[in-house]
Amino acid sequence: MIKQKLVNFNKIERASSEVTPRAGLILFDGFMKAMKVDQLVRTHMPAPGSNRGHNAWEYIRPISLMQYGGGRHIADLREIREDGALRKATAMQVVPSDSGVGDWLKLAGSGEGIKKMTVVHRKLVRKMLSLDDTEEYTLWADPTIIDLADKAYARMTYTGVWGDRPILVGLKELPIFVHHEYRRGNAMGGTTRALRAGFEAVEAAGKKIKHVAADSEIYTGDNINHIRSKGATFSIVVDKDAAVMEVIRHIPAADWKPFYDKDVIKTDREIAVTVHAMAKTEAFTLVVLRWQKAQPDLFFPDPYCYHAIATDLKLDAAKVIKVHRESVPDPCKAVWKYNQRAQMENMLKELKGGFGAEHMPCGNFEANAMYFSISVLTYNLTVAQKHLVIQEGLQRSTIATLRWKLLQVPAWIARHGNRVYLKIAATMEKFNHYARMLNRIEAVAASP
Repeated sequence: MIKQKLVNFNKIERASSEVTPRAGLILFDGFMKAMKVDQLVRTHMPAPGSNRGHNAWEYIRPISLMQYGGGRHIADLREIREDGALRKATAMQVVPSDSGVGDWLKLAGSGEGIKKMTVVHRKLVRKMLSLDDTEEYTLWADPTIIDLADKAYARMTYTGVWGDRPILVGLKELPIFVHHEYRRGNAMGGTTRALRAGFEAVEAAGKKIKHVAADSEIYTGDNINHIRSKGATFSIVVDKDAAVMEVIRHIPAADWKPFYDKDVIKTDREIAVTVHAMAKTEAFTLVVLRWQKAQPDLFFPDPYCYHAIATDLKLDAAKVIKVHRESVPDPCKAVWKYNQRAQMENMLKELKGGFGAEHMPCGNFEANAMYFSISVLTYNLTVAQKHLVIQEGLQRSTIATLRWKLLQVPAWIARHGNRVYLKIAATMEKFNHYARMLNRIEAVAASP
């Protein structure tokens, strides 16, 4: 009986020529340079303490490439360090040691690094928005929790998880983060600062925020007044305090109507509208959903659960009251508008799961704040690369899909005379896509 072979070769040997299994990293490195990230970092980040020290770009560049390629730990920089073909193709002369990277993250995070990285982010976001055709954006703001139970400095969040709790401000139409602030797990507040920073980032590019959709942490009078002062509309989840619940309980029974989902399918929930105001704010609309409790609650005898959204979207009261089978009340549409904010959760999921920001590598808060800032930088650059360079219907693809389709492609360096060639092992279709991407990178580099 002939033994079946498990693989279709007889012997494995080490290749003598340098080959990179990640040709896509070469193009991402080129895109970073086309976006002038290297210049921004060198201009604004603190200089090394001595002539023998590495500058900030020599740390940020390999970390960003590692995050883009799927690395999740500082030790994964070894794959960049040992990839001779990649380093030749990108002219990367220096990849600091793992311990050196950890020391730099701590030093930069505890010094001026975070403040200077904020400047880099603002200028880069401005360039991204200037290259985008959209003129008016929908803004989302949301904190997120990073589980750091194994870190001694971690603080307990409101959910009981020990970790850090950064707040991020993102956009719907071009899903980048226009502002972020890395905070300890027990941090609260700071939403007004984050919201205003989001508006400033978009306005700096000559663009406008048309609508704000946010969770209950943004539900403050200062935030609502600021949004209105900018001429934007809003839909914000309401903190159901005593005053809000009193207003909800006074909604007449006849005002409760069936709630239809975005597919115009009648649900088991009911919807109604009422008016509310906070101290120092003008009145706004409350769109309220209610549904029957699964079982009675001895401490809260009200038979319903409630979910309320504050909004100044224009609602037609006649349509609210007159509900027919073929029509959908406007408040349903207001809820749909807010529910689009769930895309912000997808952005956070991509940042944390796709770029390794769901767990920080260091036991020091300042070092992790610096690492998180680089993660946001890599995420934003990836989104911009998808829209400006990759295209081909891949603008909504996750980083996992990009790695499978475009990044994990073998290539090697060949020299003929005085010319250097990057040899890519790919189908003609994929090779042509790479060529088009390279041309688009050149176009981005040429843009002001």
